[in-house]
Amino acid sequence: MNSCEYHTAYNTKLLDRLEPLAELGASATLCMLRGTHTLYVVKHLPASLLSMLQALAKAVSPRIADLRAFRCYGDEIEAAFDYADGETLHARLESSGPMEAVSAAHICMDVCEGLAALHSVGVVHRDINPNNIVLTRDGRAVIIDCGIARSFLGERTADTMILGTPGYAAPEQFGFTQSDARTDLYAVGVLFNVMITGELPNETLAAEKPGKIVSRCIAIDAKNRPASAEEL
Repeated sequence: MNSCEYHTAYNTKLLDRLEPLAELGASATLCMLRGTHTLYVVKHLPASLLSMLQALAKAVSPRIADLRAFRCYGDEIEAAFDYADGETLHARLESSGPMEAVSAAHICMDVCEGLAALHSVGVVHRDINPNNIVLTRDGRAVIIDCGIARSFLGERTADTMILGTPGYAAPEQFGFTQSDARTDLYAVGVLFNVMITGELPNETLAAEKPGKIVSRCIAIDAKNRPASAEEL
C-alpha cells in the first residue's frame, strides 16, 4: 500500500477549482483559479516526496513559490504552487549578460531569504540555479521548483540519490554525505559568481570581496561554509 494512503491531503478544495491553461513541461501545468485571474502551477510528483511536501506546506515566504495544496493518487502526488510571474534569472543573464556585483548581491539576498524559510521547516532545495530563480515584475527574486527537494534526516549519513544541476551541485550531492542547508549555500555561491562573471567559479572567480564570499560558499568541506542562509 502506498504511503500516500496514510495521510490526509492538504487544501484539496483549491485543486478542485483549478482550470488548466497550458502545459509547462512533462509534469507541470499552468492553471487558473476558477472565477479569478490567480495563477498556479500544478505539478505531478512521486509519492516518495510526501514527507517533504508536508514540511514544505509550512514554509511561507514572498521569496518562494508557496505550496498551496496537494493530494495523492496512487504513486503520484498532485501539488499546486503559486505562479511566479516574471523571467528566469537564466533568461535575464542570456539576454543581458553578467551584472554588477551589487545587483547580484541583492538577488542572492532574496534567494537566501527564501532558503531561510525552507530550511526553517527542514527542507533542502538541492537545485538552486538560474533556471529555478524567477525575477518578478515587482522586483523580487523568487525560488521555484522544489522537484528534487528533500527533508533533512538527522540519522542519514548520505543522500540516496545523486541529483542537482552540474556546476551548482555541492560535493555531498554526489553521495559522500547527506545534503543539508549548507548544500543550498554552495549553490548560492556559484550563482553569485555566475551573475558577476558569466562563468562558474572554477573557470573564473569573481574579484575582490565577492570572490571571497564565493570561495567560502563553495568550500569542499561544508563545515567551512556559512552556517545558515541568514548568516550568508
